[in-house]
Amino acid sequence: FFLGEVLISTGLILYLIRLFFNYLNFSFHFISLNGLTLGLSAILVSLLLFYLMKTKFSKFSEKNNSFAKLSVILLFISGFIVEVLKFMWGRVRFRDLQEGITSFTSWYLPQGLTGSQSFPSGHAFLGWILIPLFLLFLNKNELKKWIFLILTIIFGVFVSYERIVVGAHYASDVLFSWGIVTITFLILYNRYFPKKKIFPTMKKKKSKKRN
Repeated sequence: FFLGEVLISTGLILYLIRLFFNYLNFSFHFISLNGLTLGLSAILVSLLLFYLMKTKFSKFSEKNNSFAKLSVILLFISGFIVEVLKFMWGRVRFRDLQEGITSFTSWYLPQGLTGSQSFPSGHAFLGWILIPLFLLFLNKNELKKWIFLILTIIFGVFVSYERIVVGAHYASDVLFSWGIVTITFLILYNRYFPKKKIFPTMKKKKSKKRN
């Protein structure tokens, strides 16, 4: 079980690194000396994180533990769905369209293994993956909760907009990434925070009846 956790954690770290290099348009291959070094570093980081969780952070509150589990599972499931769809859908990016946009395809028409990976957007997915941060202040500090929620939404919108502007994606690409993250988050939220409401309703004060 512990080995599986380390492997999943290492995979997530390497996945984020790959997306980071792709974002910078930097050519990088994991099957190389640098790649193997990076992989070993990711394993060491994972082991260090697990050590800290078992020792320094072992007294986390139940809410923080639920937040950590939700965030990791959200990253893993959403990232897996996005990557599988990108690989299988084969949609040509806007900036790679041939003259006369003859190679354009609608989002609902999968093209198979073409090598193109426009749909859905991996960077937009990462932009929205920060949404759970506001849970740290759920039913504790309403102002901070709203600040973090608004900031994460602004960040997600900014990343999505930037990917459209540079021609890397269509609006449908980033919208589907947002939908995948949001739906997965809501499902996990009901699993780990079943008694907590994101937007608690205002309780009406009952007026005392005068005798």
